[in-house]
Amino acid sequence: IVVNGRGFSRYGAQTALLGSYGSEQHLTAWIPPHLSFTKQPEDAWLADNTIFGPAVWIETSQESRFDVDLSITAIPAVEIVAGLDLNSSDSRKFYLKNIRLASMFKLVQALNTPEFEANRTYMQEQMDRPRIVTAVWIL
Repeated sequence: IVVNGRGFSRYGAQTALLGSYGSEQHLTAWIPPHLSFTKQPEDAWLADNTIFGPAVWIETSQESRFDVDLSITAIPAVEIVAGLDLNSSDSRKFYLKNIRLASMFKLVQALNTPEFEANRTYMQEQMDRPRIVTAVWIL
């Protein structure tokens, strides 16, 4: 994943739900930083704040073919013919649908309520550059 021209590695990205949050691992300034979304979202952060975004079809196909033909006439009046033909092809089609937060402002408002003061404190003091999942693609 590339954010503002900087590449990131996302461990466990397949299990990161919308609104999940986690931190960037320490000491990754000059290598691709590792993001680990380990904390599940609070329901209040997502309430009335999710929308479906664009959808996309991704289609891929691949074809591979290998042929070998061998013909020998070294023995008079005998012709030996052998051949090998390998052909494999693969075609797949995927449908992806985006779901995302409708408003970052609503998320900020929810995070700044007194109810989530402990979460804010934890994110500020215990997490290194915390990140929140603001969009996911559903396969």
